Amino acid sequence: MILCALLLGGGPGIAGAQATAQATAQATAQATAQATAQATDQATDQATAVTRTAPAVPIGPGRSAARTLLGAGDARMALILPPVEGPFGRATEAVREGFQVAQSRDSAPVAAELIEADDAGTDFGQLYRGFAERGIGVVIGPLTRNGVNALVSAPFEPIVTVALNRADDERRQPSNVLSLALTIEIEAHQVARLAFGDVRALGTRHPSPRVMVFRTGTPLARRAAAAFQYEWLAAGGEATEPIEVEGLPGEDLRLMLSDVDPDAVFLAMSATAARPLRAALESNAPIYGTSMLNVGSALTGQRALELNGVRLVGMPWTVQPDHPAVMAYPAAPATYTIELQKLFALGIDAYRVAVALLRGNVDFELDGVTGRLTVERSRGRLIRQGVPAEYRSGIPKPL
Repeated sequence: MILCALLLGGGPGIAGAQATAQATAQATAQATAQATAQATDQATDQATAVTRTAPAVPIGPGRSAARTLLGAGDARMALILPPVEGPFGRATEAVREGFQVAQSRDSAPVAAELIEADDAGTDFGQLYRGFAERGIGVVIGPLTRNGVNALVSAPFEPIVTVALNRADDERRQPSNVLSLALTIEIEAHQVARLAFGDVRALGTRHPSPRVMVFRTGTPLARRAAAAFQYEWLAAGGEATEPIEVEGLPGEDLRLMLSDVDPDAVFLAMSATAARPLRAALESNAPIYGTSMLNVGSALTGQRALELNGVRLVGMPWTVQPDHPAVMAYPAAPATYTIELQKLFALGIDAYRVAVALLRGNVDFELDGVTGRLTVERSRGRLIRQGVPAEYRSGIPKPL
């Protein structure tokens, strides 16, 4: 402040001295507040960063699983994640780190135990009986679809659980197992509703809104295309059978578009595959996709100018860095891919939902880093709404 006054050509004088004194006092107060906040954060981080190895737990005849305590005090929650040394080890690390970040920002952090259990052969009945004996109130996991299938198939009533995937047959899922999942089908359904609404608002040249679906040959792309088509048809629209684009000449694509004359186009593929396809399509129909099209611009600064105008659904963590919930947490490790970033965000929201349930909340909403979360414990439902976004200047921006 003094240097600024001198550079502007004025001496301090009496008024300057008062201003200097006020500025000094303000600076001191700010520094004290910052130091206090930092000390509080450090104390919280130290309390939750406590990681303790605990005795393994039985998960079946002659089998046991590693158990680690996260945070200080007695564990009141549990996480069931794949073994770190297994094929899903990186996913486990990302979810766990996100969980611990949320734990460290909680004003009253809740300790948890991490169980590293394979999906195959785990006796969930025995595992959950152990949870009950140790006073666990809420469980988070399993992470894989196979794990959730095994859990909901087990002949027992589990503790309240926030599963991190969905069962193949959700009708078999007990009402106290809520799914906080990042499955591609959820995104594809939301994108279909978004696109259908846009077409209805703009008007259609056909008896009902018509969409053309393109996909690559990967299992994820096939699932996305099928889910989008299902939701579009359920809304009363017309949809082509998904068309695989790999090896298909651009001229053939343009002829197909001319014949179908769609109101919208859906791309079930990665951004890498979509870039050349977008140029080949030469269509005025609006184009939509899932987060598979997100190159991670908000996290890496990478741009995809070829996708300008394409609409997709993402999560605040990956498309909205100025979202209040996102700004409340530190960034994930810079080495994380876009998929690991999503799992890191999933760990944050899983902690927040589990703690809210543990504290007696039944039906509530959370502005999460993975989307808007509506928890209806009374109806056995957890609904996640992603963020609709559109590519502008090569970066997905929230609509």
